[in-house]
Amino acid sequence: MKAWAPSSKTTHLDNLAALRRYCGGVSTRDIIAFSRLCKIYKIIEHEMCAKDWSPNTVKNWVNALTSVIKHIVPEEFKVQWAHEIEAWEQLHKLATKMAEEPAKEGKATERQIAGYVPWSRILACRDALPYASKAHLIVCMWTMLPPLRLDHREVRIVRSLEDLGDWQGSYILLSGQASFLHTVRPNKVFADAAYAGGIKAALPQQLVEVIEASLARTPRSFLFTTYSSQDNLFTEKSYGNRVRNTLRETTGNSKIGVSILRHIYVTAMYEHYRAALEGAHGVEAQTQARSEVAKSAHMMAHSLSMHKLYRFDVSEEGELIPMEGTQVTAHDIPLISAAERNAPLSVRC
Repeated sequence: MKAWAPSSKTTHLDNLAALRRYCGGVSTRDIIAFSRLCKIYKIIEHEMCAKDWSPNTVKNWVNALTSVIKHIVPEEFKVQWAHEIEAWEQLHKLATKMAEEPAKEGKATERQIAGYVPWSRILACRDALPYASKAHLIVCMWTMLPPLRLDHREVRIVRSLEDLGDWQGSYILLSGQASFLHTVRPNKVFADAAYAGGIKAALPQQLVEVIEASLARTPRSFLFTTYSSQDNLFTEKSYGNRVRNTLRETTGNSKIGVSILRHIYVTAMYEHYRAALEGAHGVEAQTQARSEVAKSAHMMAHSLSMHKLYRFDVSEEGELIPMEGTQVTAHDIPLISAAERNAPLSVRC
């Protein structure tokens, strides 16, 4: 059995649990064995194409199932279910294609268009918030640095490295112009040599001042704590909800979230450096622009190729360009026969 990183296992099992719920609570065994294949394909085809679910969500679900097959299903069952597993692997390739093809062309889904707010407007909304308020601090952390994922939930605040003691998690060192954020996230991306030990980023002075003002108002040991107690940290879910709701209340857009914010940032960054990247300002400016893009990609735990996929094409009117519909569908994958699909589970396994 292949080794499975604990955090990756948790993510995949959570996604698989969501897929099982949408399939009527059937067992993982039933899903793998295709006893509910018709319903699963109906979900993928109709719900996703209706834009209720993003292609990326479907990809995550199918990826979760294929990962469970890879890491948990005993080898003898893999032999018995070889035909079904092969079909799931094909569906995984299809789901990945569904999720990535529109991005390669810089096109946006209807959900992304609904949640899009120009970066300049986000910054203006941020600056209109009460200075160093809880909402202001959240938006500042997500806009004064390249927006991470939900990596700010457990961030210790220290004045010297000696203050860390046995703390092994993320932290902010507040030391004037030498202040920095060190993010440690137990994710497979940190297995790469480029992310060994986490991500370290210098804090801009403007952000340091906001954090210091927030601490002066509410002394505490961690960057974000719950509203009910300065000693309690958010759960992962509650922190995600807090960030999302803060972004929505700040911008007035009820569809914006962490994922679309990351796309918006990358889009604005590439637009800002576009002329320089194309060499319009000379070799030195082009080299500097490439360096800034590379630093942004590293902070967001992206490869350069993935970083570019996050960029949207924006029309002259400042609007996102919609994708022209899903380019591939679930019908593109060869299915097992109807007789096999509808046969009792005991016949096939």
